[in-house]
Amino acid sequence: MTLLVFSSIFSLTTFASAKEEKTEPIKNKSVIYFKVPTTGKNAWGNGQILYCHIWEAGGGEFFNWQAKSEKCEKYKDDVWYYDLDKLKASNELEGGLKKGRTYAVIFSDNIGNQTYDLYFDSSCIGDIVVCNGETQSNPVSPGKYCAIAEWKDNSEFDSVVYEKTPPSDQKPAKVNVNDESSLSKEMGFAVIAIVASVVLLLALAFVITSAIKKRKIKEE
Repeated sequence: MTLLVFSSIFSLTTFASAKEEKTEPIKNKSVIYFKVPTTGKNAWGNGQILYCHIWEAGGGEFFNWQAKSEKCEKYKDDVWYYDLDKLKASNELEGGLKKGRTYAVIFSDNIGNQTYDLYFDSSCIGDIVVCNGETQSNPVSPGKYCAIAEWKDNSEFDSVVYEKTPPSDQKPAKVNVNDESSLSKEMGFAVIAIVASVVLLLALAFVITSAIKKRKIKEE
């Protein structure tokens, strides 16, 4: 019990210190920051290259996964940044990041670590992404896990399950990646309904069969 309490306090302390990470604007650059998780059971290890993969929600990606144009620069210690002006060189999505559009981002390194999908828009420029110590199963690579990440100053953009075609007139619906209870309940109710229907049909068939047999006996 004591060990469990200590572990919980350690995790909360680690996340709190990440949330308090301060960054100063980089002159003449529009950037987003990422704090690499270096403590706890889900620490990333010693990756030497960090990438920032961005795509438009429900649309195309700026560059291929871990392309040269997705490389981040080191800011200090375990904090890196990505220069969003690099996106303007994309042949897929021209013009770079646009106001009023919703995008998604994944940070990854060269040894297999990555964050889960995280939504954002132009209001997040200058903000830092931190991991909260939790993980979610990778939807693309079964058996692997992604770090759940959050924006320090834009908490309305949570880690979410990516929807391929979100409504064009509003931001994609947010689904808490840790909340699977609703889906489980719905599936449970569906199974119960099916079983009940089968039992009812079997009972009805039994009654009809019994009635037919009794009628034949009387006729004989």
